[in-house]
Amino acid sequence: MMKTAQISFLCFALGLSVVWAQSKLEQANAAYDKFHYAEAIPLYEAVLRNEPRNGEAEEKLADSYRRIGNSREAENGMPK
Repeated sequence: MMKTAQISFLCFALGLSVVWAQSKLEQANAAYDKFHYAEAIPLYEAVLRNEPRNGEAEEKLADSYRRIGNSREAENGMPK
């Protein structure tokens, strides 16, 4: 019984983190689509902290940095 509860909790937590990451990606894309690149950058960085291989977030993060004139971060990707 205890294992079932633990597994259920882990599934819930995992599902919640996926929903949170999707929500952040949607928020970032909305800002990006409105040309609010400086607002989109921290949102894309938050997505990439949870999903380091999210290609869409990586591409749009680099483009956002480029569009605000920060070519160094555009080349380097997400700051460490």
